[in-house]
Amino acid sequence: AFNKRLFNNPTPTLKEAYNRRDAAATRRKIIRERKKQVLTETQQLRDEILKLREQFRKKKENLLNINSMLKQSSKEVGGWNKIVFDLELKEPCTWNQ
Repeated sequence: AFNKRLFNNPTPTLKEAYNRRDAAATRRKIIRERKKQVLTETQQLRDEILKLREQFRKKKENLLNINSMLKQSSKEVGGWNKIVFDLELKEPCTWNQ
């Protein structure tokens, strides 16, 4: 692997190659840093999505329970409506005769 320059006073052609190699290595370092940052952000988003999925699942389960309670409550109200209606028909008044 290329670790350091072998010549302190290279020819112009080798100097140009060294410079381009250094520039490419610098770009690679920047790209690796960006990759690391994006991987970190991706992991954070993944964790957040998993958390939101669990919250969604709990809310959906809660909604199913509420819908079940609402259905039962509606049956209860309907039952009482019938009882009230029947009792209203038995109340003494002129229009029930």
